[in-house]
Amino acid sequence: MAELGIDPADAVLTGELLTWEPPRVLELTWDTDRLRFELHADGAGTRLVFTTWLLGEQGPKGTPGTAAGYHICLDHLEQLLDTGTASPVDRAAVAALEERYAAAYA
Repeated sequence: MAELGIDPADAVLTGELLTWEPPRVLELTWDTDRLRFELHADGAGTRLVFTTWLLGEQGPKGTPGTAAGYHICLDHLEQLLDTGTASPVDRAAVAALEERYAAAYA
């Protein structure tokens, strides 16, 4: 996280479990965000549906930075599940996502 300008020592966040329906649904608050993870059968595999409500003041790069962070984390989760490893964070890809989310939130 340090390579993204985030100090892990400052990352103390509170949360509350809102929905717990194993193995299909997990919904929680994480600081001011609300996150929902749903698993659905999809052919021979499983589809993850991730929904977030970005509430309140976001991190140092605002809502576009937070959205890009979730995007990168989910991309890495996909890589880990598919291959067992994930590539290093690509700063240019993060910046491009931040720009796309900034335009979407404008």
